[in-house]
Amino acid sequence: MSGSGPTSNCLDSVIPVTQDFTFTVAGSTAMCEDDFQISWVDTLGTGPYNFTVLPLDSSTSPWDQPLTGGGTTTGASGWSVNMTTGTRFTIMMK
Repeated sequence: MSGSGPTSNCLDSVIPVTQDFTFTVAGSTAMCEDDFQISWVDTLGTGPYNFTVLPLDSSTSPWDQPLTGGGTTTGASGWSVNMTTGTRFTIMMK
Protein backbone atom coordinates (compact mmCIF):
# COMPACT_ATOMS: atom_id res chain seq x y z
CA MET A 1 0.00 0.00 0.00
CA SER A 2 1.37 3.41 -0.88
CA GLY A 3 0.38 6.90 0.09
CA SER A 4 1.68 10.43 0.13
CA GLY A 5 1.72 10.84 3.92
CA PRO A 6 4.56 10.06 6.33
CA THR A 7 5.30 6.45 7.22
CA SER A 8 3.93 5.44 10.62
CA ASN A 9 4.95 2.55 12.82
CA CYS A 10 2.27 3.17 15.45
CA LEU A 11 1.24 -0.49 15.41
CA ASP A 12 4.75 -1.62 16.34
CA SER A 13 3.90 -1.08 20.01
CA VAL A 14 0.70 -3.17 19.91
CA ILE A 15 1.04 -6.37 21.90
CA PRO A 16 -1.09 -9.22 20.58
CA VAL A 17 -3.21 -10.75 23.35
CA THR A 18 -5.17 -13.94 23.02
CA GLN A 19 -8.27 -13.76 25.14
CA ASP A 20 -9.15 -17.02 26.81
CA PHE A 21 -12.91 -16.79 27.20
CA THR A 22 -15.11 -19.87 27.37
CA PHE A 23 -18.76 -20.39 28.14
CA THR A 24 -21.18 -23.30 28.37
CA VAL A 25 -24.95 -23.55 28.32
CA ALA A 26 -27.13 -26.10 30.07
CA GLY A 27 -30.74 -26.65 31.03
CA SER A 28 -33.84 -26.38 28.92
CA THR A 29 -35.34 -23.69 26.73
CA ALA A 30 -38.96 -24.23 27.73
CA MET A 31 -41.13 -21.13 27.40
CA CYS A 32 -41.34 -19.07 30.62
CA GLU A 33 -39.06 -21.48 32.51
CA ASP A 34 -35.98 -20.25 34.38
CA ASP A 35 -33.79 -23.23 33.53
CA PHE A 36 -31.48 -21.92 30.79
CA GLN A 37 -28.06 -21.62 32.45
CA ILE A 38 -24.93 -19.94 31.12
CA SER A 39 -21.57 -20.38 32.84
CA TRP A 40 -18.34 -18.66 31.83
CA VAL A 41 -14.65 -18.32 32.56
CA ASP A 42 -12.70 -15.26 31.45
CA THR A 43 -9.03 -15.44 32.35
CA LEU A 44 -8.43 -11.75 31.57
CA GLY A 45 -11.40 -10.51 33.62
CA THR A 46 -12.91 -8.31 30.91
CA GLY A 47 -16.47 -9.63 30.92
CA PRO A 48 -18.95 -10.84 29.94
CA TYR A 49 -21.46 -8.17 30.75
CA ASN A 50 -24.50 -9.51 28.89
CA PHE A 51 -25.53 -11.75 26.05
CA THR A 52 -27.60 -10.92 23.01
CA VAL A 53 -30.53 -13.14 22.06
CA LEU A 54 -30.99 -13.39 18.28
CA PRO A 55 -34.31 -15.06 17.35
CA LEU A 56 -33.78 -16.86 14.03
CA ASP A 57 -37.38 -16.53 12.82
CA SER A 58 -37.49 -12.70 13.00
CA SER A 59 -40.49 -12.90 15.37
CA THR A 60 -38.86 -10.25 17.57
CA SER A 61 -35.83 -8.02 17.34
CA PRO A 62 -32.59 -9.11 19.04
CA TRP A 63 -32.16 -7.91 22.62
CA ASP A 64 -29.52 -7.85 25.34
CA GLN A 65 -29.94 -9.95 28.45
CA PRO A 66 -27.81 -8.78 31.41
CA LEU A 67 -25.78 -11.42 33.22
CA THR A 68 -25.88 -11.36 36.99
CA GLY A 69 -22.38 -10.87 38.32
CA GLY A 70 -21.31 -9.36 34.99
CA GLY A 71 -17.67 -8.39 34.88
CA THR A 72 -16.55 -11.27 37.07
CA THR A 73 -13.96 -13.71 35.80
CA THR A 74 -16.13 -16.73 36.53
CA GLY A 75 -19.82 -16.94 37.02
CA ALA A 76 -23.20 -18.35 36.16
CA SER A 77 -26.48 -16.77 35.24
CA GLY A 78 -29.99 -18.02 34.55
CA TRP A 79 -32.46 -16.69 32.01
CA SER A 80 -36.21 -17.13 31.91
CA VAL A 81 -36.90 -17.92 28.25
CA ASN A 82 -39.42 -15.31 27.13
CA MET A 83 -40.05 -16.55 23.58
CA THR A 84 -42.76 -18.68 22.01
CA THR A 85 -42.20 -22.43 22.20
CA GLY A 86 -40.33 -23.67 19.16
CA THR A 87 -38.53 -20.38 18.45
CA ARG A 88 -34.97 -21.09 17.35
CA PHE A 89 -32.36 -18.63 18.54
CA THR A 90 -28.69 -17.99 18.90
CA ILE A 91 -26.90 -16.16 21.70
CA MET A 92 -23.89 -13.93 21.41
CA MET A 93 -21.77 -13.25 24.48
CA LYS A 94 -20.38 -9.75 24.87
